Amino acid sequence: MCILAQGAIKTPHVYQTSAEDCLSTSDLPQDSFDFILCNASMHLMSENDIYPVVSKLLKPKTGYFLYTLWYHAFDETENFDNNQRLEAYINDALTYFKYPNYFSTTNRKIETKKQSVRSRKFLEETAYKHGIKLESCAIHIHQVPMSFDLDFMLMEPSWLMDHLKNFEWTQNRDAHSIKGQIVEKLRELIKDEYTEKPVVQIVVSRI
Repeated sequence: MCILAQGAIKTPHVYQTSAEDCLSTSDLPQDSFDFILCNASMHLMSENDIYPVVSKLLKPKTGYFLYTLWYHAFDETENFDNNQRLEAYINDALTYFKYPNYFSTTNRKIETKKQSVRSRKFLEETAYKHGIKLESCAIHIHQVPMSFDLDFMLMEPSWLMDHLKNFEWTQNRDAHSIKGQIVEKLRELIKDEYTEKPVVQIVVSRI
């Protein structure tokens, strides 16, 4: 599809343009695309910014924009919480190395509603305002390896570090090394374990 598009649209610079720059670029090929696809990175962006650009790029009547949202960016799934099992495994790994629990049932944080959380009504109204139509908004439940959630936590380098440093017996040891041992044990515990994650799939079309 990309090769065919490159042959039909004689604007080579477009293929070196970042998504963010598309919001400020005025010479993008208009009314040219049958499909525009985007992964879950849309949850970091705003339909108020993206829909006007998409509306210009898609072919009238036959152009579609398909994208997904993380469950926490949609009001019907934002409170989906299936992390208790992983939290229990994390506590088990800490216990194995004689550290106190990191998670407890009494200190679970309740997140406040964020402005970035979408609703079907918001999507419909925003789409209509920019000349496109919400065709579908479907929630699918997927089985995901539990290691996915662990890797997501580990994207924050400081994760678990403060907890380890809070206890006296860690002060004379390398906390990073201790964390590595705990993570290794945790990976052993969650091997072949899966959890459920909702994914919101959205399709809008050019009017």
